[in-house]
Amino acid sequence: MKKRSLTMSIALVLMICLFGCSCNLPQQSEDYVLYGETKETAEGGKEDMREGNSALTAIYDALSKWLLRLAPRDLDYGLEVAVMGRIIATLDNNDKDALRGLFSQTALAEAQNIDEEIDLIMELYEGVMTDLVRLGAANHADRDFGRIIWREFYSIYTITTSENIYRLLFTYVDIDEDNPANIGLYEIQFMTYEHFTLFKWAEKRAGIYVPELQND
Repeated sequence: MKKRSLTMSIALVLMICLFGCSCNLPQQSEDYVLYGETKETAEGGKEDMREGNSALTAIYDALSKWLLRLAPRDLDYGLEVAVMGRIIATLDNNDKDALRGLFSQTALAEAQNIDEEIDLIMELYEGVMTDLVRLGAANHADRDFGRIIWREFYSIYTITTSENIYRLLFTYVDIDEDNPANIGLYEIQFMTYEHFTLFKWAEKRAGIYVPELQND
């Protein structure tokens, strides 16, 4: 244990040093979203962020991945990607029943107009997906003696189709030992490219929410 603690301490010191070395890099503008090895603008253009910093970045990336392997990971990345893939498939195929089937029993009971909301998102979504960018994800979990008994995660993506660009946030419960009715998709928030500059996530609510069409 002492050896592992010493190793982690050294790694953390290196991380701090690397952050200090990179503090002179260009600051992120509100018009950009950092993702992977690119900087993506709202217009969809990409600019390489790593020119001149490739060696430093390679060391930082390798160290970051090593530290992540040591840390407990509540978020099931594979499940998150699978859920997003199922959502995309329903939108691409205009399959309203399949999209409805992704929602949990709890969400369907709490949503006020789920069928109308599904009709709306299907109307707004045009074409088929050509590119998908994961902007971020987070999760919340409850544990009982180290075992996860409840877990919820949300993810944000930019979807490019053959016709338009969209942003989509979804919230999904994948574990709930006390109430299995909660397992499934709880919400989708959706916005078209034309309203990116006005975009503001709403408070979590069951069903499908299109902020650009709301006054609240």
